[in-house]
Amino acid sequence: ICQLIQYTIPEDLNSQFFYELKPYQIYDLLYFVYRRAEEGFQFCVSSLQRNIEDGQNDQDTLMLWALTMDWYARFLVDVNRLPEAFEYFKKTYDLCVKINGVDNEEIVAVLNDLGTICFVQNDIDNALSYLTQAVAIGNKLPDMEDFGSVLINLGTVYMKKGMVQEATQVYQEAWRNAKKHKNAEVLKQANSYLDE
Repeated sequence: ICQLIQYTIPEDLNSQFFYELKPYQIYDLLYFVYRRAEEGFQFCVSSLQRNIEDGQNDQDTLMLWALTMDWYARFLVDVNRLPEAFEYFKKTYDLCVKINGVDNEEIVAVLNDLGTICFVQNDIDNALSYLTQAVAIGNKLPDMEDFGSVLINLGTVYMKKGMVQEATQVYQEAWRNAKKHKNAEVLKQANSYLDE
């Protein structure tokens, strides 16, 4: 990509087309990388699933499968394939529950991801359900450093539903959590919401 960007041609009538063409060539390379990433994720997910179906369902293999599905779901979010991402996050959730039970940071994170996808797709009731579950579990985990961002997301859903008092309480909770864990980004967000 760097060589392509640095390559120049003499100034003439065609040079404007050359400069127009450069970004498209870069996009083509990025699309190739995207396709390779997708193929890699799909290969890993299906290979691990096959291994588990063949009886290799030890804790390490299950954890790797859950991690792979989580990463693939995040990739799908990045390329705006939210319905597919949602399904992979649900599978990740089910596996994480099977491996470690419900009361852990991984479950809070996955429930937060499910709620966020629902919110972005304007499925506010399910977003509220997932985020409420995430907060209920997160409240039992006082050392969870990223919990403030989950609270911010729940507050945003409350605001969308017109539940201003509940949102304010959750934003205050997020502020306290961010202060405790020295999370500057969440502190900034909480201050911003509380100032409105």
